[in-house]
Amino acid sequence: MIEDRIRCKSLLKKVVSAEEAAEVVRNGMSIATSGYKHFGYPAAFFKALGERAKNGEIRNLKLWSQCLLGYGVEGILAEYGALIRRMGSHGDSYLRKKINENKVQSNDIPTDLLPRMIRSGLLGDLDIAVINSTAITERGDIIASDAVYDSPSYVQPAQIVVVEINDSLPLDLEGMHDIYLPSLNEKSRGVPLYDLTEKIGDPHILAGEDKIDFIVECKEPYPKENLKQPFDERLDKIGAYVSFFLKREIKSGRLPKNLTPIECGIGRTPNSVMKCLSKESFRDLEIYSPGVTDEMIGLIEVDKIRTEPYPSFIVKSVIV
Repeated sequence: MIEDRIRCKSLLKKVVSAEEAAEVVRNGMSIATSGYKHFGYPAAFFKALGERAKNGEIRNLKLWSQCLLGYGVEGILAEYGALIRRMGSHGDSYLRKKINENKVQSNDIPTDLLPRMIRSGLLGDLDIAVINSTAITERGDIIASDAVYDSPSYVQPAQIVVVEINDSLPLDLEGMHDIYLPSLNEKSRGVPLYDLTEKIGDPHILAGEDKIDFIVECKEPYPKENLKQPFDERLDKIGAYVSFFLKREIKSGRLPKNLTPIECGIGRTPNSVMKCLSKESFRDLEIYSPGVTDEMIGLIEVDKIRTEPYPSFIVKSVIV
């Protein structure tokens, strides 16, 4: 029950239905959120907002996110003509069609710049932040979901904050996140992270009781369609070639036995590389990545990842 996930009991009075929360959206508003095509996004809120779009009740929305959002967020708004501008990456075919037809304005701002631009006000006021979450702490801070990405950057600048709590997420997610927002000072020297086993931020998205305006419950698990990709022999060959190259570099003395830290993207090709690495003799690997895939979990299971004091993954999009 949602009551069990809201530890700040004074916030219980802010629990509303997804439909009630979506009613706060007005024509021309800017909305920031995060997630991915199949998981980690505020599904209940955007389903309700999509229904308003279908009924022609809402128009000229601006959607800001560095994430590859799917049909459940950006696609449905684009299909029914509710979206006028998309800032950041985009991952839905309906939206891409509208962009190519010049019906939606788009600027694929680099992922490291968009959250900073929104925090500093360069894109104007942010009307609404919709944050997917696991729970809320006693202080009113947000325990992030399984797809944090850029959401920590949007809480403070937003005029209205909607927190969606997904009942299907395990409470064990608390403590896994390391959320750090760099200073907006022009003289800032970057992110003070020098080793993958360091933690430099907070385990929660800092918000506070007064910053949260609405809380929505999502009772449905994420849709499972299209998660399984067909086997592609070419991708396995790419992974094998990369593995062969790394072994040759170690043998020549140009790389250490445990390699240097690896930056791995998201997609079928990098997944194939991770799968091939799990079959080799590498040990104590360190990996930077926008997310943790099944293939990376496989590396942990066969003892290829440095795990002291905890697995050496850095999900780089969390540190924004």
